[in-house]
Amino acid sequence: MQRAAAALGILAATLIPSLLLQGDRASAQDAGEPAEEQTLQPAAEEPASDQPGEQRAEGKPVVRLARATWDTGWFQAEVYRLLIRMLGYPVEGPVTMENAEFYAAAAAGEVDLWANGWFPLHDSLLEEFGGAGGSLAPVGIQVDDGALQGYFVDAATAEAHGLANLGDLADPAMAALFDRDGNGRADLVGCNPGWSCAATIDHHLEAYGLSGAVEHVQGDYSPLIAETVARHRAGQPVLFYTWTPNWTVGVLAPGRDLVWLETPFPSLPPDQASGLGRTAIAGLPGCARDPCQTGWPPNDIRAVANSDFLAANPSIRRLLEQAVIPAEDISAQNARMVDGEQDLADIRRHAEEWVAANRTRIEGWVRRADPDAAPLDD
Repeated sequence: MQRAAAALGILAATLIPSLLLQGDRASAQDAGEPAEEQTLQPAAEEPASDQPGEQRAEGKPVVRLARATWDTGWFQAEVYRLLIRMLGYPVEGPVTMENAEFYAAAAAGEVDLWANGWFPLHDSLLEEFGGAGGSLAPVGIQVDDGALQGYFVDAATAEAHGLANLGDLADPAMAALFDRDGNGRADLVGCNPGWSCAATIDHHLEAYGLSGAVEHVQGDYSPLIAETVARHRAGQPVLFYTWTPNWTVGVLAPGRDLVWLETPFPSLPPDQASGLGRTAIAGLPGCARDPCQTGWPPNDIRAVANSDFLAANPSIRRLLEQAVIPAEDISAQNARMVDGEQDLADIRRHAEEWVAANRTRIEGWVRRADPDAAPLDD
């Protein structure tokens, strides 16, 4: 937990991008071509006619890679795409998928893996689609206990009205401060339908008796949160959920622009009950108390793959078991996206630059995953 709070402090202190995210999020259909491959030499891209799972002459199948719908996780998908290609595997994708869509497809062997598993947040998806037979497996720990989540309000409103706890919004006068549509309920910008955090927010509102006082505003998170930042800059009250690593708490820093709202007591959906003892986080700037009762346990970000695929490709399993991307590096890349570098070509370039900057460490991962891997050329 201390590591997670420290990462948040680094983010708040160093990542203050100058521009908001412009336009819609890029997709593989409308983005430019990927940049030319650089220092480390992954396997060449395969032509579009290749079929998933088709065996190449060297006996390595096409790896079918997915990515989540939150664009703050697309950098990791591109890094993993490069790492897998360094083992000599051609890679198809990544294709963007909703949470349940990915877990169902991976369990059925229709896609092979993604880099965007959050645990314990995705525990129920793993159980629902992986089943007792264990057709899905989280592998490696990309970010260890470094993914924080919580509720925030602007510091000016919190100070003026003594607002420090989500439960305070049960007061109609307090809720009215964030009522943007005049229906008598505070508008809380939350999670996209289909994201696991959406169910947790709904659980919190019910558990704390806030369902009649707070409305969970859902839609496409990126434009919703960009609008929220714009409202804050215009001096208007804001109430929202966010997570780290994410660009949002770099633009609006807790302890300066924002206040963490504590929850009245720990409460999580039954499938996340293992995290109940870890929702109080020490050292968070912008919280009224230390440790701060955020209501959310720190999450590990992990790759998730089809178990049969891992068994058939042990070098990929060994690679995934080693791969780590520091939360501050993810946040730094997210800040570049906010500054206008959000096309697929930009994100792939960011991944290539990160791989080049971490060459020595990555060479070790590749060698331990497959001692017979082709040399990484200078």
